[in-house]
Amino acid sequence: MNTNSKQMVVLIVDDNPNNLKMLIDYLKESGFKLVVAQNGQEALNRVKHVLPDIILLDIMMPILDGYETCKLLKADEKYKDIPIIYMTALSDTRNKIKAFETGAVDYITKPFHQEEILARVKTHITLQKQKKELSELNAMKNLFLSIIAHDIRSAINPLFLGTEVLLRMVTKFNDNKLNMFVSTLRRSAENANKLMDNLLEWSKLHRGQMKYHPLQLNLSSLINQNLELLMEKANQKHITLKQSIPKDIIAYGDYHMMNTVVRNLVSNAIKFTNAEGSIHLSAVNNDDDMVEVSITDNGIGIDQDIIEKLFRIDHQYKLPGTAGETGSGLGLKLCRDMISINKGCIWVKSELKKGTTLFFTLPQYHQ
Repeated sequence: MNTNSKQMVVLIVDDNPNNLKMLIDYLKESGFKLVVAQNGQEALNRVKHVLPDIILLDIMMPILDGYETCKLLKADEKYKDIPIIYMTALSDTRNKIKAFETGAVDYITKPFHQEEILARVKTHITLQKQKKELSELNAMKNLFLSIIAHDIRSAINPLFLGTEVLLRMVTKFNDNKLNMFVSTLRRSAENANKLMDNLLEWSKLHRGQMKYHPLQLNLSSLINQNLELLMEKANQKHITLKQSIPKDIIAYGDYHMMNTVVRNLVSNAIKFTNAEGSIHLSAVNNDDDMVEVSITDNGIGIDQDIIEKLFRIDHQYKLPGTAGETGSGLGLKLCRDMISINKGCIWVKSELKKGTTLFFTLPQYHQ
């Protein structure tokens, strides 16, 4: 990407008149628009009126030195993304490390070499423009996903409700072939509806619209609520759902997120459990001040090679369920991200044809 330097504003902060003159002459000749300050406090006043694309900041200055000036700029939402290059005669490692720790992207050692200054300024302006463009593209992608999910969900809802009514009518008149057809149609609607739910949650999570509000959670109660919601789906396959979580086990997490996690993980277990199978949920307090929750099924199991890829965004696990159920694999990735936000972790143990246990942890206390 080419940088159009004529449109770029450079704020130079230096108390040495000779340095200022040299930088002004050279950068002005290179086509930059320049703003000048002779100390940190003056620089903070300048940015209120002219927002620079990059700041060249001297370290050793009176009133407010470069380090403190940089910290104050980075602490302000309006200025935190402006790249700052330190200008300094301090060349020891300790000062270089401090420069980066306070938020600078680079530093130039005095005495200056004009070509080096121009190259570094252009490089960091280009990087900042690319970063901004990438951020905008991600925002557009997430908005697009959200719009698509809402539109598809609006189209699916009538189908979902219609199949429920039709299924009751078919059952009443006892037509087996039609009953099987409508049941298949209903499962398709359920799967599409679940995908839309997960897609909306994923989009909100990655757009920062899903806020983390941790509180004390009674896991037994939370899990019971979700088992009740999923009981009909389990009954269709004659699968037994049970939990043995002590009522006094308390975890710390976001209620909405953990509802989504439990619903997805139990639904996934039902999908890969054979008819007449069972799913058992339990929880214990471990030695790391974490609550460890396990969801165990006696289903078809998962190959070890696949386990390593289950939570990766670049891999889709699309094995059909034991009753032909389909899925996108998005639910597990959504669970991983939500559990991570809740300060926990998730992992799987499985054996083919014997079953799977999925574990996740949550803190016992506020962290």
